[in-house]
Amino acid sequence: MGSKGERPADYTNLEEAKALAKKKGLTLEVVKEATSTKYEKGIVSKQMTGKGTSVKKGTKSQVWVYTGLEGEEITIPDVSGMSEDDAKQKLIDKGFKEANISVEEQESDNVDAGLVISTTPEANSKATEDTKITIYVSTGAEKVTVPNLVGKSQEDAESALSAVGLSGSASEEYSDTEAGKVIRQDIDSGEKVDKGTTVSYVVSKGAKPEEKVTMPPVVGVYQSRAESLLRAAGLSVGKVTSEYSDEDAEGVVISASFNEGDKLNPGTVVNLVVSKGAKPSEPETPTTPDQGNGNSSTQ
Repeated sequence: MGSKGERPADYTNLEEAKALAKKKGLTLEVVKEATSTKYEKGIVSKQMTGKGTSVKKGTKSQVWVYTGLEGEEITIPDVSGMSEDDAKQKLIDKGFKEANISVEEQESDNVDAGLVISTTPEANSKATEDTKITIYVSTGAEKVTVPNLVGKSQEDAESALSAVGLSGSASEEYSDTEAGKVIRQDIDSGEKVDKGTTVSYVVSKGAKPEEKVTMPPVVGVYQSRAESLLRAAGLSVGKVTSEYSDEDAEGVVISASFNEGDKLNPGTVVNLVVSKGAKPSEPETPTTPDQGNGNSSTQ
C-alpha cells in the first residue's frame, strides 16, 4: 500500500510558507533569490513543485524568493481615516498604479464605517510604482444580537449583555412585576447593533406603596373649618360628638381621633369631639318661708 500524498502549500510569504510546509510534514528550500520591481523582500516568487502535485511527507519543496525591490522607491503614505476614494487618489498621486490598488473590508471597533483602517504594505514603508497595495476599509464595529432581558434579574441581564459584548444601563420604577425583574429594554431583543452598544433597561421596584397624607391641625378650630381641613388633606370626617368645655367656645374642636402630623392612608375616617361650651350651673333649690314656729321647710 502506498503512502498518502501531501500537496505543497500555495504560499506567498516565506515565513508563512515555512510554517505551512512544516504543518504538512514538508520542508522548504530556497534555491534562488532575486530582486523585484513589484514585491518586497521575503515574498515567494515561484515553487518548483507545481501547485496540486501530490508528494510524500518529508519531501523537500524548492522555492524562489524575492530579496527586495528594485527601481525607484516610493514611500507609502498614511491614508488611515480617509474615505476609500480619497485614499486611492492619494496613492495614485504618490506614483502608484491604480490597477495595483485593491480594497478589502474589515470590521473595526475603532474606525467608522467607510473609512480606511490601514494598508498593506503599511504606511511609511518603501515600495515601487508596481507594488500591489491593499487598502483595508472599515465596515464599522462588529454587529451583535441584542438578547432578551425582560423577566431577568439585573445580574442576569448584565451577564447576558456582557456575553455578547454589550453594556447595560439600569433604572428602576414601580410596577406590578416582581421587584428586581427587568420589565422593558430600550432596544428590542433580536436587533443587530454595534458591539459595545449600551442597552438601557428598567428594573421593577415592585408595587408602588400607597401614598400617605398628613393629619392637619384641627384641634382648637371651629368644626366647619376642621372639616374643611380634613377634606382638603384627603381624609374623611367621621363621627362628631360634643361635650362641655370650660376652655373652648361652643363649636370649637376639642380633640380628634388622630394627632396632628400623623401619616394616614387617603380616605381615613377622622372622628371629632366638639365643645358645647361651658357646662351651665345647677339651679338653686327654693326654701319654704318661716311659719312663725321657728321652723322652716324646703318645698
